[in-house]
Amino acid sequence: MPLDSLAAYQPVLTEILALLFWWGLDKTYFKSQVSWAFGTATKNWLYLLPIIVVLIGDATLNPSFNFGFSNIILSIILGLGVGIFEEYVFRGILVNQFYNRLNISALMTAVLSGLAFGFTHLVNALNGNFGNTVAQTLAAISLGFFFAVVYLLIHNLWLVIIAHAIIDAFDHLAFGTLSNNAGTSLTTGIIYFVVFAAIGFWLLRRNQVSSQFVHQPGMTVKSKSHVNFSGS
Repeated sequence: MPLDSLAAYQPVLTEILALLFWWGLDKTYFKSQVSWAFGTATKNWLYLLPIIVVLIGDATLNPSFNFGFSNIILSIILGLGVGIFEEYVFRGILVNQFYNRLNISALMTAVLSGLAFGFTHLVNALNGNFGNTVAQTLAAISLGFFFAVVYLLIHNLWLVIIAHAIIDAFDHLAFGTLSNNAGTSLTTGIIYFVVFAAIGFWLLRRNQVSSQFVHQPGMTVKSKSHVNFSGS
């Protein structure tokens, strides 16, 4: 491959190295019960539908789509790379540690996961517009909260990885970057924050969160009439 093409894949290499580091740390110290089993009930795929809000919202931010074959491949690989690493750390490890190890409630576990995920985006203020960084952080907090709720309910990390990958691949196709300098606005950030916070809280009100992360292929959640705030 040409050197300029190889340079484009540098972020993917960064994600792989970071993933290996956290995987090793988890195996030696945290020992989280991360479920990598891919199987899930068909209706659980409906949890992916809310991300349409992000795709529609980002499509209003002056995109310049590049559907060249190499760019499509790069976008898919980058989306998966970022999705696997970030969901493994912020949902796979953090959610398991908060909920299973520390016995924090399901709601607070999802909130903490979202806050941790969102606040890491504040570092982007060093290289970009501060207003865009705030917008990106708001969106990341709410999406992180929503993804944590989904993971708590169905115990399938791959579902939230795919949702995350779709968003990032779409943004890379639309803007050629995942930087906060493109594809970000305070308006959409606030909309995403309200929408995904509301959806996540509603899902917790409707569904039972089991006491431990033991994956059962094809498992579905059980309905209940109130929020399960208990970590036990």
